Amino acid sequence: MYKIIVQYVLLFIVVIFIFFGYEKGGEKIQEKKKKKQRISEDTLMLLSMIGGCYGALISMYLFRHKINKTKFKYGIPSTVIAFSLLLYLVEKLF
Repeated sequence: MYKIIVQYVLLFIVVIFIFFGYEKGGEKIQEKKKKKQRISEDTLMLLSMIGGCYGALISMYLFRHKINKTKFKYGIPSTVIAFSLLLYLVEKLF
């Protein structure tokens, strides 16, 4: 059971990391007036809440993307704390 949870979390860390990088790249391309599909902030927050919060936190500061937005500045670290607590409780129960 624990192995499945670890694989799930690792998968979402990689996925959200890629999404933040893609989004940052899309932002730079749009500055040059080329059209590129962007990923909404709500999608990024949802993916971080369902398991990608660690990847979101790392990629926010690595790519310097969304670090000044209040939703991300406080929401992602709060999600990391809540998700870490949830993982701890699951580990203790199972």
